[in-house]
Amino acid sequence: MCLLPTGCDVESADHIESTSRLKSKEASGVGGSSYETSLQAAEEAKARIELDDKPWPDMFHLTLGWVDLKGDGQKSRFKVIANWGSRESEKFLTLVSPGKPEPVKLYLFWSSLCMYYPPGVKWSANAGDPDYAVERQFLEKIRYAYGYISEADILARADDPNFAIHFWGKDNGKIQEGRIAIRKYKGQPGNLSNTKPRLEEGAMVYASYRSGVVAYDRQAEEYFLIFYPDSGWVSPSVFAKADSWLLIGTWGGVLVAVDLEDYYLKRFESLKGTIGKIEVTNGKIIIDDGRREIERPILRTGEKIRDYKFILTSLK
Repeated sequence: MCLLPTGCDVESADHIESTSRLKSKEASGVGGSSYETSLQAAEEAKARIELDDKPWPDMFHLTLGWVDLKGDGQKSRFKVIANWGSRESEKFLTLVSPGKPEPVKLYLFWSSLCMYYPPGVKWSANAGDPDYAVERQFLEKIRYAYGYISEADILARADDPNFAIHFWGKDNGKIQEGRIAIRKYKGQPGNLSNTKPRLEEGAMVYASYRSGVVAYDRQAEEYFLIFYPDSGWVSPSVFAKADSWLLIGTWGGVLVAVDLEDYYLKRFESLKGTIGKIEVTNGKIIIDDGRREIERPILRTGEKIRDYKFILTSLK
């Protein structure tokens, strides 16, 4: 897990990511949103930066240069450093002004291990000081050029598949047992896995999708998320079918069943270790050669809500 920088105050986890993924959507002609306005303002602020000649210190420096914040000829040092991992990424925006003893810092953190899509946001402790108001205002504006977007703007894009995971978590994350909300998207999903676990039945394909499970209707040319785990570490390990139920075993030992007739989901008590095998017999569902047995047909015991917080897990 990535450690957050010390000396910072948490502002809110209710914000952002993925400017690059959104640009194609913005270019489609849907205009006038607050996000588009903020992004344009950020790009204009970015254009004011006088960049240092390259080479820069390393590949992690996204921006390195000077900017005149007040138009008085006094230039502040601005830099953006990124750090990428297989499951998380972070960006550090730093502004140092002449005559001021401390830098103002903005930290953005994204985690692909949870369903919550916007990043964590942290400011340096001095960001609330009136003496640093100009620096904070500049960072608040330019952050959109480095991937920031508010959750309100994400929620305004309910039809955008880039945010399918976020919407699945918001709609269904708290459901222990009950009917889930399904949001369908046109076309074939990106990141559709051709390796196991994968189950095909007629026109339908059920496959791993990032760390969750996507259902793809080849005939209708549409797809939807049918399940996404709390953490990317417990992605699906095996699929099976019992009657109208899709059975999903995970690397974390969680077994989930989804009735494909009406999208009723049931989570079973977690097992220790990865679920590697699901066998469906006439009367039972057998997990890992008898490690657990579930009677058929699967019984619905009533809708239940679990204790689940839809936030960025690394900022709990």
